[in-house]
Amino acid sequence: MKISSFAIHALDHTADNREEGLKVAAQMGIETVEFFNSELNQKSLKELKAFVNKEGIDICTLIIVSNFPYRQVDRYEEEKAKIKELISEAENAGVPMVMIVPMADYVRTDEDKIFLRDRIVEGMQEFVDYAKDMKVTVTMENFSRVDFPYSTIEEMEYLIDNVKGLKLTFDAGNFYCVYVDIIEAYERLKEHIVNVHM
Repeated sequence: MKISSFAIHALDHTADNREEGLKVAAQMGIETVEFFNSELNQKSLKELKAFVNKEGIDICTLIIVSNFPYRQVDRYEEEKAKIKELISEAENAGVPMVMIVPMADYVRTDEDKIFLRDRIVEGMQEFVDYAKDMKVTVTMENFSRVDFPYSTIEEMEYLIDNVKGLKLTFDAGNFYCVYVDIIEAYERLKEHIVNVHM
């Protein structure tokens, strides 16, 4: 087991010096960090990996927050293509996991939630299949928004059953925020968990 942190927390430990922040993180036992795709605007993932490797820390996950489940087909296809590029970038940089967080602004009704769920299943299957021959594991975490179709144990089980090869990032805090029993969730989902957020 490796102890990790979001890079944004480790690197901002000291506001003026990112290298010093990494040193402090390493001294605290942090072995790996997770970067958000929004942090890639100035450097490539490969450059960020070289940067953190200097302090003996590695990158374990690229977290992709995306509105890919658009209702509009053209935007849906565009966003999926961007995610596939990021999966390829992760492989190229030697980053072993990509966690995809699907977002949407149109969920108002149960029908909207079902549409979002079905879009997520279709898109995530595409990403898992795309990454299958790479050294990249695609994961998805449970989320702390009850209007989204991945906040409960049952919703996560549905995704696992319908996206073959999908792995889980188990987020204890997100389950806690929506009043899900964390131990029960772990017991029911544990065979699919490859990463844990505490």
